[in-house]
Amino acid sequence: MKQIPRETIEEVRSRNDIADVIGSYIALKNAGSRFKAICPFHKEKSPSFTVSPDRQIYHCFGCGAGGDVIRFVQEYEKVDFMTALQMLADRIGLELRLEDSASGSGPDKRKLLQIHEGVALFYQRILAEHESGEAGRIYLASRALNPDIVKEFQIGFAPDRFDALEKWAQQKGIPLELMG
Repeated sequence: MKQIPRETIEEVRSRNDIADVIGSYIALKNAGSRFKAICPFHKEKSPSFTVSPDRQIYHCFGCGAGGDVIRFVQEYEKVDFMTALQMLADRIGLELRLEDSASGSGPDKRKLLQIHEGVALFYQRILAEHESGEAGRIYLASRALNPDIVKEFQIGFAPDRFDALEKWAQQKGIPLELMG
């Protein structure tokens, strides 16, 4: 499967200043270290839409819209993530290149999913079978959670030991850097 490398997405995000991009769509008024505007996503009379250049985010206190520069273009232009990313890449003259998701130094997605499933099972077993899961079982019983629901949603319990998962990973031969 082809995808855009995370580093490329971050480059597009960092090279497109949010105030410049949003300012090309709507009129922004300087308000100290931020900018204010009438929100383009809902009707309002007084400005509740703010842009924070320091944090490179926008937020509307009226309708709750918010996000980064890519999200703004998605919402304003009513396009998907890839289209918004391409528009912003074009704006800075960057060619987006697709790479195989298994290429590079990153771990295989299937391997990560297997690890994830193993971790979920680890916590489920603690809840169901281990002495340290007793507190979780008592809590779930107090909430009248049906055991079938607990099983269906793979609910587990983390023991009161900071290194339990790390020890489990070592026993399974899972490199700790894949656990981050």
